[in-house]
Amino acid sequence: MTKRAERAQRTQAENGANAELAHLVEPMLTGMTTTRDHLLAWVHAQGLAALDELFREEAVSLAGPKGRHQDQRTHYHWGTAATELTFGGRRVQVRRPRVRPTTGGEATLPSVAAFRSRDPLTARMMQQLLAGVSTRQYEASLEARPARTAHTRQ
Repeated sequence: MTKRAERAQRTQAENGANAELAHLVEPMLTGMTTTRDHLLAWVHAQGLAALDELFREEAVSLAGPKGRHQDQRTHYHWGTAATELTFGGRRVQVRRPRVRPTTGGEATLPSVAAFRSRDPLTARMMQQLLAGVSTRQYEASLEARPARTAHTRQ
């Protein structure tokens, strides 16, 4: 250790700067962590609300407004279904409207097909594996789970 570093350590120890600094910084770090967790939960909830709105708009574009008679109907609303999608690096279950063509079968909403076709979870796992995170510790490498909302079942 250099003389300058030794002198700085000695001076800080004599002044008690470490204890005072830790006492001052601790509440700030706690506040930052709490704020970050709340922000992540809010962003997650807003993202799920946006998905819900997107699903509803797509269902209306395919089947028309719900509860209105249409002579030239090609699709109709058929309740909702639980769908598992990748969101925020995790698999989450969301409710999506079901739409069926008048000829039978099930119509797939374009956004649901897009979410299913590009799964970011695979790319995230590859990044984690290349960074040295074992598959047993993958869950610990993710962000904290946001608080449960009415839209998710994790």
